[in-house]
Amino acid sequence: MRIYTIIREQLKKLGIQINRYPSGDLARRKQLVEKSRINVLLDIGANEGGYAELMRRIGYQGKIVSFEPLGTVFSILTAKSKSDPHWQAKPWALGDKDGTDLINVSANTASSSLLGILEKHSSNAPQAKFVAQESIEVRKLDSVFDQFCQEDDRVMVKIDTQGYEKRVLAGAAQVISRISILQLEMSVVGLYQGETAFRDMLDYLYESDFTLVSIENGFASPHTGELLQFDGIFAHNSVVEEFANSSPVFVESIAN
Repeated sequence: MRIYTIIREQLKKLGIQINRYPSGDLARRKQLVEKSRINVLLDIGANEGGYAELMRRIGYQGKIVSFEPLGTVFSILTAKSKSDPHWQAKPWALGDKDGTDLINVSANTASSSLLGILEKHSSNAPQAKFVAQESIEVRKLDSVFDQFCQEDDRVMVKIDTQGYEKRVLAGAAQVISRISILQLEMSVVGLYQGETAFRDMLDYLYESDFTLVSIENGFASPHTGELLQFDGIFAHNSVVEEFANSSPVFVESIAN
């Protein structure tokens, strides 16, 4: 232990810090997923599958369904998911309708959106600028939920759809009560045209019987350090009650 301490202190002098993995935001997410007994993860806005891969690295072993509408990116996602028997990929966007639409494709693909981009975003992330459009398939979560989830499943839904998160939730009105944990990207300032501000999203989710249980840092301005986006993790109130009944210490720890 003394050797470890000496090495750690020497690395700190070089600006390097060693932490237990996972730590911080990711450790809280891991704990929430485990305490909620999640066995199905719906990964909406999967891009190349980085979120699913990270969930595997922190120990999640349940079913994953990743949704990604962009053709070139979906090919990469499919190749990754094939090596995991409990991970499947679907070439759809999720929204408030079943049909087709045009998505704005960004240079980095990760910032692609069904909404228009605002100058605040593109000036802080030039690689997010749109370079093309692509016709895609859109599905409501209400229409496809039962394809992947059974009545007794404990479901987590992650939504990273670049300002389109409220539309995804609008298309899940019939099944939202069957979701145990929600993780979604929320903007502190407007980054996409017509997106829902995080304060309005908070109100909407609380009215839908969800409680904010964790916050994860996200996209910040490289010029000022201003936080522009963060991820909010919400637990359905029935799950929050389980936390309180089984482990009051746990609820207090995530509140702090």
